[in-house]
Amino acid sequence: KEEDYTDLMNLYKRDIEGVLYFDLFVRDGKERQIFSHMTLVGSKLKGKFIQQPKSLIATNLEVVNRDLLNMSLNISNCKELLHEFGHAIHSLLSKTDFQSISGTRIPLQFAEIPSHFFEKFIYDYSFCKQWMIERHTNKPINIDLFNTLIYGTGENQNFEINSLYDTI
Repeated sequence: KEEDYTDLMNLYKRDIEGVLYFDLFVRDGKERQIFSHMTLVGSKLKGKFIQQPKSLIATNLEVVNRDLLNMSLNISNCKELLHEFGHAIHSLLSKTDFQSISGTRIPLQFAEIPSHFFEKFIYDYSFCKQWMIERHTNKPINIDLFNTLIYGTGENQNFEINSLYDTI
């Protein structure tokens, strides 16, 4: 609920830039693709925001008991989530005077820059070790296993995820 963000606004003593919704889990009738969608574009009138941007990231994660702290994802899932997160952040932080060019309503070459930027974080060990947890040791992933997953043949191997959303 948007009302839940009131404390966050007071904590930072400023307005929230936008709202990001997540629709992460499988359910009957839901599309089987991952995507980011700007549900409401931000707009200004005389230099002041009159409409707060809202964006959605949707995917179909198979998670036991919908426990975000104990997911098992593969590298492809994470790259896709980070890619879509880039689109969502771009949409939320676009501050334009014209709705017609807000967020990802721009030429494709420019719309893909933030999404590809965020996608590349999957190749950064210092970023990934914060949320990639080895199943057998319950410790952050070691550099050798990370390199195997990222650069070797381990693209489809699963690993535990420790709240990716807290890291980002």
